[in-house]
Amino acid sequence: MAPLDFLFQVPNRRIAVTKPLGRHRILSIVTSALLLTEFLFFLLVALSVPIIKSIYLLALNSKVQPGQPATSVASSLRFGVWGLCAHSQYGNQGWLDPAGFCYGPSVGYKIPQSVLQVSGYPQLAQIALEGLTVLFILHAVVAVLSFIGAVTSLYLETHAMHIISLIVTITNSILSSVVFAADLAINIVARAKVPGLTGGGVEIVWGNGVWLILVGLILSWLGVILLSIPICSCCGISDTYHAWEGRKFKSDDPEPLPMAER
Repeated sequence: MAPLDFLFQVPNRRIAVTKPLGRHRILSIVTSALLLTEFLFFLLVALSVPIIKSIYLLALNSKVQPGQPATSVASSLRFGVWGLCAHSQYGNQGWLDPAGFCYGPSVGYKIPQSVLQVSGYPQLAQIALEGLTVLFILHAVVAVLSFIGAVTSLYLETHAMHIISLIVTITNSILSSVVFAADLAINIVARAKVPGLTGGGVEIVWGNGVWLILVGLILSWLGVILLSIPICSCCGISDTYHAWEGRKFKSDDPEPLPMAER
C-alpha cells in the first residue's frame, strides 16, 4: 500500500439514506397534511389586505343611519398585514373592489393623514394600528415554518429527522399562539376604546383572518401531538427509536469475511 493510499479509501459501511415515508407512514401523511393546511391558512393571512382584499384582521365600519344617502366617503376601513383598504357605500368590498382605495403593501406601513381624514375618525385608525407592526413578519415566519414542518414530517425514518421535525413544529405552534394572541388583543382593545371615541358611530368587525389563524393554530398543535406519539412510545407504538436505530445500523454492516478469505 502506498503511503497516501489510506486517504482515498472508502469506508466499507453503507450510508443510510433517509427516504420519505420510510417509517410511521400513516402518521407522517396525516401530520404533513395538517401542517400543509396550516401553511395555506397562514399564507392567505400573510397575503391579506391590500393584496387579497377579502381577507383582513380588523375592520372599522361607520354605522349608516336609515335614510342617509350613499356617499363616496370611506365608511369602512379594513386592516391587513401589509396595509389597509378604505371602502365607501358604493363599493361591493369584494376581491377586486374598484371603489376601494388601498394603501400598501408596505412593511411597517403608516397610514397617510389624507387617508385618515377621509374616514372621518382619524384617531380610530391609529388605535387599530397599535401592535400591528409586531405581526408583519410573524405571519410570514409561521407560514414558512409550517411548510418546513410539513416537509420534514415525511422523513421520520431516522431519530434525528424526527427530532428536527418536532422542534420545528413546536416552534411553529408557539409562534402561531403568539400571532393569534396578538390579533385577538388588537380586536379586544379596539372594541374597548372605539365606542368611547365615536359615541357608538363606528362598530368593530372581527376579521376573517383571525379565524383562519385560529384554525391554523389548532392544526399546528395537533401536529405536535402526532409527532410526539412515537417519541413517548404511546398509543400502541412501543418500539423506541434508539433500539430501532441500533438494529438498523447493525443490519447495514457487512458480514465479516472468514479468515481463509481475507
